[in-house]
Amino acid sequence: MQSTILTHPPLKVCLAVLRFSPVEAMGTKYIPLIQDNLRKSGLPFFVKQANLPFTANAPFPGQQIEEQWLFYSADNQEMVVLTKSSFAYQAFTYVSFSAFQTRFLELFDLVSGIAELYPACVFDFFGLRYSNAIEGHEWHRYLTDSYAGILLPKDILDPSYIPMKSSFVQGVTNLGPQLLGNISVKLLQNNEGLVYPPDIALIGNQPSRPSHLVTLLDIDHFVVYRNCKMKREVLSDVSSKLHDSIESVFFSALSEHAIKEWSQP
Repeated sequence: MQSTILTHPPLKVCLAVLRFSPVEAMGTKYIPLIQDNLRKSGLPFFVKQANLPFTANAPFPGQQIEEQWLFYSADNQEMVVLTKSSFAYQAFTYVSFSAFQTRFLELFDLVSGIAELYPACVFDFFGLRYSNAIEGHEWHRYLTDSYAGILLPKDILDPSYIPMKSSFVQGVTNLGPQLLGNISVKLLQNNEGLVYPPDIALIGNQPSRPSHLVTLLDIDHFVVYRNCKMKREVLSDVSSKLHDSIESVFFSALSEHAIKEWSQP
């Protein structure tokens, strides 16, 4: 585990996501009770929308639109996204992993207690995701060379356009006896000032700032299960292991300049 503490990290959003066997009565039976309890737990606002279902990778042809229920705080800094077969907790303000983990487990316990997810469902996915944004044209000073994106030959590029860098790597991680994880690291750039990946649930549209370069470093680490009965202590243990690997990858991506600048008081 890293001992370096960044006082000004580039983290924009942290997510914990669970996927479970469908609960068809979620909208008709459980949502009113869940909304009332989440309201009392610091998430007073609620909207319903239609969207593509959660998948570990990109949406695939033939996916059906499904209902999502979004519960969020008054300052929009935390949100629960619930469907009939998934639960996601998003935090836009991050103090520590311990605080994030405690809040995630608290909120999932609440939802599970009402919809009986722990005892009555089987789970097939649990993951953590950390999305970071580096703003400005000197982004390369903050990353090591191996994370600097794919370079295209200059002689084929139109000099009137800024090339957008991107890279992607994935691997299988060893999280303990008979437990394998999957980790992916994506570097993506946009010139619209967008600091959140497009698949992050937001209230309202993401503000756009034309001609403002943003480099996203998006790290996703997850476990795929086969019809697993889940327990709270397992979520706590596995989430810690997922986080430790994400932290290791994150610091391996940072240059000495980044660590020095983002560690200043």
